[in-house]
Amino acid sequence: MHENKAENSIEIVLDNCLEEIICSGRTVEDCLAAYPEHAEELKPLLTTAKASYKAASISPDESFKARARYEFNSAVADMAQNRKTGWFNIRPVWAQAIAGVLIAVVVSGGSLVAAAGNSLPGQTLYGVKLASEQVRMGLTFSQSAKSEFYADLANRRVDEIVTLADRGQVDGIMEAASRIDDNLDTITVLNVKSTTTGSPPAPVSQNPEDVTPSYMEDGQILRNEIPELFSLNEEDTNLVASLRQKGRDGYLELISSFEKAPEHIKPALEEALVLYIIGYENAIYSAGQ
Repeated sequence: MHENKAENSIEIVLDNCLEEIICSGRTVEDCLAAYPEHAEELKPLLTTAKASYKAASISPDESFKARARYEFNSAVADMAQNRKTGWFNIRPVWAQAIAGVLIAVVVSGGSLVAAAGNSLPGQTLYGVKLASEQVRMGLTFSQSAKSEFYADLANRRVDEIVTLADRGQVDGIMEAASRIDDNLDTITVLNVKSTTTGSPPAPVSQNPEDVTPSYMEDGQILRNEIPELFSLNEEDTNLVASLRQKGRDGYLELISSFEKAPEHIKPALEEALVLYIIGYENAIYSAGQ
């Protein structure tokens, strides 16, 4: 079906196959046979895309809607149980979540996913928000783009923390902080995995006690100056520079929230700050190797 298949990246192959399935009537099996080197990655993507394309042309009855909601909620639950693992290690779950989100869009006219956009930890639609983020991550292919996307997700959790702090919801702050830790840890894993020679770089910090003294004194975060790791350097790669800027933005949001927070909220915000700084230390260090 195609020449020079070995030179085709997964992004190009996916685009070609989607066009041929939708516009030319090719089957999923045709595409898998044409690109055997990408078959494992393509199969869940193409199967889901084809099913969603067919679903978009039907008017689902109530039983279909009920089944779709059940499958979607199951996918979100599975993803929540596996959230410490990057998407590249849970492709079946990710593919299931993609199907759920796309079905939800068909069933609700897009209103469900849109309504979930401002949801917070503990709210009913928060799982939908997380699943839709995984869909977007599944369509992000390069290591650098994935790293930046996970940094964006970490800063989305910062926005949630600021709102939760205003509402005095300590449990929600701790859940969002844990997800920040996951997001930034995934950046480190991505960049360590991308190392092809020598020993993988060791993380700079692994627990709150290891945060460099320039940020902490007597167990308290120093908040009178921006940590040096968020300052741009001339030798920074594009990825490192982007991570530094994103990290700085989120740090300033957390500091501003801390300064305005009531005393009973500050310990949770301080723990979130510690996780944020450690996570970005490791992420920036690994991205610069």
